[in-house]
Amino acid sequence: MKLITSLVSTAVAAAALAASVDAAIVKVTVSGTVEFNLFSSGALAGVPSGSAAKMSFLLDSNTFVNSGFNPTRGYVIDKASWSFTAGAGAITLQNPYPAGQVPYFVLRNNNPAVDGFFIAENVDNLSGLDTSITNADMAFHATYGGSLLDSLDILDAVGTYDFTGLTIFNWTMDVGPGTPMGMIYDSMTIEVIPAPAAFPLLGLAALCGGRRRLR
Repeated sequence: MKLITSLVSTAVAAAALAASVDAAIVKVTVSGTVEFNLFSSGALAGVPSGSAAKMSFLLDSNTFVNSGFNPTRGYVIDKASWSFTAGAGAITLQNPYPAGQVPYFVLRNNNPAVDGFFIAENVDNLSGLDTSITNADMAFHATYGGSLLDSLDILDAVGTYDFTGLTIFNWTMDVGPGTPMGMIYDSMTIEVIPAPAAFPLLGLAALCGGRRRLR
């Protein structure tokens, strides 16, 4: 019985290892500087203009939603991995995240005649994400010319993006109709986490409901 149990355990471990090797865990990092900050309380209060700003998160390249109307695809963001830092301030996504809402990193390919990226809870519009600051949403989009991306596959989009070809961007913290904080976008890096380093991150697939296309 011990031998059988051992063999089963070994087989399960081997299968998990194979799945891990096949996993495409992607890290997105957006970098820039604080342009203005009107927060007078909370985690971002007192962060001065000119401070370094960074947003980063992980996603699974096989867990996404395709729009039924536009050439856009939203990759499910691993909520626990999302972070934003500005100077000495740091925030996360709201936890628990609002019921029924999913944070996405969305790719646009010829939509229409432009390519680009944005974060949202809907793959068809530029809505923001709920953050750990009460009633404050993080909004970000960067729009480029229509020849930037070849497809909606995020693995084809691996690389670094900056002002080259950029037509418009927005990176703000919004509270209702107001915008108490704004950032200047400098660059964005999309990279695949090497397999050994990705092993501890593979809970991402379970958190997102499995490595699968959602629609």
